[in-house]
Amino acid sequence: MISNNNLLALLLLFLGGGKSSPSASSAPSGPPADKTSAAELAKQEADRLAAKAKATQDAADAKAAADAAQRAADAILSANRSQQKAKATPVAWPQAPSDQLPPFPGPGWRSAVPTPSAVATRAQQLLPVLWGQGEGAHKIELTAGQWTAYRADKMGPSIKGVTAWFPRSQVTTTHPINT
Repeated sequence: MISNNNLLALLLLFLGGGKSSPSASSAPSGPPADKTSAAELAKQEADRLAAKAKATQDAADAKAAADAAQRAADAILSANRSQQKAKATPVAWPQAPSDQLPPFPGPGWRSAVPTPSAVATRAQQLLPVLWGQGEGAHKIELTAGQWTAYRADKMGPSIKGVTAWFPRSQVTTTHPINT
């Protein structure tokens, strides 16, 4: 059985003593917004609970910190998997946006939630491209048969992400070979 002090020591080793580990600090700039913000928020919560457990030396606080550390590890693993999938997926074929699309950003678009896997993967790929142009930069592409707008948005004070948006009304797509 692990004592509370040993559990706390293991937790602090995992979390790097409240400082970002190299793998965790690289997470915010890599994975797509939904995975990034989940991993970063889980790590921040684990850091907060670890500090509380260290200060109180209470078994319940140590257990809560250990549970939060596990959630953070799971979220970081998920973000890393998403990043690897995006690296292995071919980039989209360039296409001109349909002239039937509403102006972006604007009321003619809705958040792409729930986010399809293909859209999350493409958002991951566009993260460095859009943030290279700065916050608010956007690009409209046909992803998995659906027109999707991608925009560079901050997810927190230091978290850069890409949000995805679908047109509110259906816009027909034409395959370039059939036109």
